[in-house]
Amino acid sequence: MQALTTWNAFKDGNALLLRNGDQALRFSRESRLVINLLGKTGSGKGTQGEELAKKYRIPHISLGDLYRNALLENTSLAKVIAFQANQGISYDVEEVGIGMLAKRLERADCDSGFILDGYPRTAQQAVTLNKTLLHPHDLQIPINLEVPDDLVIQRIANRFFCSPCQKQIREHIEIRHPGHCPDCDQPLTKRVDDAAKGKVESKLLFHHDTIGSILSALSQRDLIHTISCKESDSPQSIFSRITQIVNQTLDDRFKTVQYYNQVDNVA
Repeated sequence: MQALTTWNAFKDGNALLLRNGDQALRFSRESRLVINLLGKTGSGKGTQGEELAKKYRIPHISLGDLYRNALLENTSLAKVIAFQANQGISYDVEEVGIGMLAKRLERADCDSGFILDGYPRTAQQAVTLNKTLLHPHDLQIPINLEVPDDLVIQRIANRFFCSPCQKQIREHIEIRHPGHCPDCDQPLTKRVDDAAKGKVESKLLFHHDTIGSILSALSQRDLIHTISCKESDSPQSIFSRITQIVNQTLDDRFKTVQYYNQVDNVA
């Protein structure tokens, strides 16, 4: 496999991936790079999504964060989500999740691509993603992170939340003062869903019930890549395996599209 050397962003929002300095793939609004991280709660999607966003310079979009951010706003949508939560209805309701994601993808920072985290959560959402939210020429790379349930429960017990920073703090992050945010040093708390054992178990059951149909629906459009994660695997080793998959897929795309042999005006 030839090395993928640089990723450059243009001022018009497009992006260019160069190989060997003279061959390139251009990503734009109609042909985006989409890295789709799948897996149960606590599988590491958020950790990996943040690092992938830095490497490929495309936004990390977490469906869970979209819900949480919506709840902080005094809008009709926030009232709908709050009502559903109070009624014990899963926040995986089709129309709400689809609508919020569609609105987020309209923003200019998604013009050359994005990283999905926690979507789709149902087979219907997977079908909608394939047929509506993705464009025909988008390059989607679905990566399923398989993590044993007992490891998930252990991870969730060791992850916390900083309310001032609106940031999740995980066990592998170095903390100067135990129980305090590494950035603002304010006391860390537990999210309600993480603190309640029944909530975690319910999410795991929901995942096991739906992941098969989700992967089946997504495979109608793209090849599914699966990474089996063990307790001994570091976040860095998982990141390396993910980037190998992404780079191999990009390298395969080089073989099937016309090269842009002259690259100008790279920001």
